[in-house]
Amino acid sequence: MNTTTNPSSQPEAPAQTTVQYYPINEDAARRAKETMSFSGYAPGSATAEYRCMVNHAAELAQQQKRRVYPEYHAKIDHFL
Repeated sequence: MNTTTNPSSQPEAPAQTTVQYYPINEDAARRAKETMSFSGYAPGSATAEYRCMVNHAAELAQQQKRRVYPEYHAKIDHFL
């Protein structure tokens, strides 16, 4: 009786998703903030908030990839 495990029966870890960040126009973000609010705009805050949201979406994609068959990983990546 063979007691070793077959490596093909082990679930594969999903490949790390490559995240693409798009540029944020900080000047436009500052003007929009000043138009909508009387509070000041912290330089770089729009880019930081955007990157935080993209990183969170990438984490959710990785979690979902661990739950589904590998054939669906490309579809999940497409939503990022």
